[in-house]
Amino acid sequence: MTRGTVAVREGRASARPDHHRAAVRATVGGALLGLAWGLSLRAWMAVLQVGSFGYLPDFTWWGTFGSVAAPAVATGAVLGWAEGVRRAGGRRGWRWAAAAPLLMVVPVALTPGFLETLLDTGLGGGAIGVALIGLTGGYSLSGRGPRAGRLTAGVVALALTLATAGLTHFSAPEPLSPAPVFGAVLFSTLMGVFAVAASVPHRPVVTPGPLPPE
Repeated sequence: MTRGTVAVREGRASARPDHHRAAVRATVGGALLGLAWGLSLRAWMAVLQVGSFGYLPDFTWWGTFGSVAAPAVATGAVLGWAEGVRRAGGRRGWRWAAAAPLLMVVPVALTPGFLETLLDTGLGGGAIGVALIGLTGGYSLSGRGPRAGRLTAGVVALALTLATAGLTHFSAPEPLSPAPVFGAVLFSTLMGVFAVAASVPHRPVVTPGPLPPE
């Protein structure tokens, strides 16, 4: 083998995508998108409270960043990593990333007295509902698995989304005023985006193709 042939092959090999770097970039991108999504969800909560009680809620460090933004960043990072791995041909155990929406429940579940508060007042149920929308919506859009199962999951995700969005309407003194309509549309859009992102770990892997001929 000549030195020129070796150089050409090495050059061609270096043209292959760096899967590790691609996964890192996808993880960082997913975390950034998760942050934007989580802060948008927090804004929806503010709209809901303004419409229901007529005043802007307090924005605390824990309530805004600890219990909403942080798990959204973690969820986005995991789903971004899954997309990077999927495009690189997959790897062992990567589909466990489909459970990433459950991260939205972790901060609330770790709060002392969570179960008692949930049963007594229902507080914390919103985080569980968002996680369920991600899980069921992601599976329904995956294109994998039995059609009946995906259809059922889609119905569950849509019902939870519409019920929660409707809460923004009917809890407001004037349900058809701009603010409640904005809140309902914002929540529905966020859940749709969440379902699309959560479908990534269910989707088929992308098999890297052969190098083009010399």
